[in-house]
Parts: sequence; structure tokens; C-alpha cells
Amino acid sequence: LIQAKESGKYDQTFAGYADKRMVYHLVDKKPPEGYDPTARPWYKLASDSKESVISAPYIFASTKKLGITVAKKFEAGSPGVVGGDISLEETIEVVKAIDLRGNGYAFLANREGKILAHAQPDSTLKPVAEVMPGFDVSMIQSADAKIAMREFDVAGSSKYVVASSIPGTDWVLCAVVDKATILSPLRSLLWMLAFAGVIIAVI
Repeated sequence: LIQAKESGKYDQTFAGYADKRMVYHLVDKKPPEGYDPTARPWYKLASDSKESVISAPYIFASTKKLGITVAKKFEAGSPGVVGGDISLEETIEVVKAIDLRGNGYAFLANREGKILAHAQPDSTLKPVAEVMPGFDVSMIQSADAKIAMREFDVAGSSKYVVASSIPGTDWVLCAVVDKATILSPLRSLLWMLAFAGVIIAVI
């Protein structure tokens, strides 16, 4: 477990057993009172597969951070599942740091339509439609590698939204910009061209 943590850059590594025992890479670490590894999503997911699995993002019981677990079942000796936690904090900060014109921002969601990273505080794992009223979650569910753009009335304001899937995951990266703000320079240009056309016509 110690070697796996160091070589895989995991936050922590552990083994959960069918008899509900839990062992961590830290010898002295103990699970929370009443903790049952066999009831955890990562254990169930790995138990049903012969391959390594990656859990959906969730809040870690020990650190309260959002992350994923890479896990694989084993049957040598006492059967169980070995796993490693990877925090998504760095990914979240990267998404939040994306700066777009037109009062724009980016957010990351999964195919179920739940927020993984968003500038709005306390939005983690909440439905996109709850955080952004008016957003059509079908855009996330149907997103692919080809970038698509749609217009939504989000929270009473017209927005342009583009979405693209993240290869190898069920995550979708979306960018949102304010329609009026982003089109303002274009409108100014059109008025300028129209005015210039009138002047030329008069001359």
C-alpha cells in the first residue's frame, strides 16, 4: 500500500476486506466508527469487475474532499478490494481559473448532470439545473468530442454555452458567456458600418 501510494501519487491507499476490515497505507490509521468498506461504491464497483475500476466522484469520508477512487478486487487469502484515492482539488482549481470574455466562466459536470467544479460556492455534486436554473442538462448528456454551442436563458439572462466531453471519463467541460456582453462589440461594429454606409451614400 505504501509503495502504491508513492508510485501512483494517490492521496491514500487502502484495502477493504469482505469481513469489513479496513487497512490503510498508514499503519496507525483507523476507519471512522461503523465504517463498512463493503457498502462503499468503490468496493461494490470493483467487486463486480475483473478489471481495475474508477469510481464516480464523491466526497471522501476521511478528508471531506471531492475525489475519485481507483480500485481492483483481489482474492488471494482473504478476499477484498484494494484502492487508492485521488483528490480532484487541482482539477477543480484549474476549471475555476478559466477566464472568459463576456462575464464568462467554465464548469465541469458528469453525465448525470451533477456539478464537479463550478465557481459558485457549495455547488459540488448539486444538479446543474439547480445551480443554473434554465440550463438544459440534455446538452451535457449528449456532449461528445465535437464542441457544440447552444443558447440558454440561465437565471433570467441569455447565455451562450459550449460543451465538450473529456476523453476517458463521463465528464463534460462547459463554457458559459453572456450573450449581450459578447455581442456588444459586434453591434458597435455593425452600427459603425451602417453609419459609414450612410455617409458614403450622402457623398
